[in-house]
Amino acid sequence: FIGVFIVFALGADDVFVAVDKWKNARIANPDSTTVEVAGKALPDAASAMMLTTSTTAVAFFATAICPVAPIRCFAIFCGLLIIFDYLMNIFLVFPSLCLYDKWLMAGRTNCCLKFSKCCSNNNNNKQQQQRPTTQPTKLQMLLLLQRTKNNQLVNRLVCV
Repeated sequence: FIGVFIVFALGADDVFVAVDKWKNARIANPDSTTVEVAGKALPDAASAMMLTTSTTAVAFFATAICPVAPIRCFAIFCGLLIIFDYLMNIFLVFPSLCLYDKWLMAGRTNCCLKFSKCCSNNNNNKQQQQRPTTQPTKLQMLLLLQRTKNNQLVNRLVCV
């Protein structure tokens, strides 16, 4: 049971590294496609994530030399969990970041707009259709990413 908390902690660290590398690659290459940004961010993030994963897994596998059977089983279990955690981060986080980047570059900034349009009554739909909508530019999206990167207060861009 304790191994789950170890995996959550390391997984959260890996996600943080992946998102940070992605933001840095997108800010450095604002006019690049999602595939180009992924080609620059994935190797950097994967190597950094591999370093933390391998050191943690080696530490647990080294504990497996203990002659006490429950400790040995726990060490092997946690070492394998950490390796599978790395693989899951590589195979799930980066495709998610690619989808998110395509979504942002398409000018969408608020996922709740689509839900509010389909869930609201007809009067609200007519009022929303009469209001002009503006799409944020790539510069506005990059400024949003930069503000997020600098840990400043982020005002979400809402198309109204």
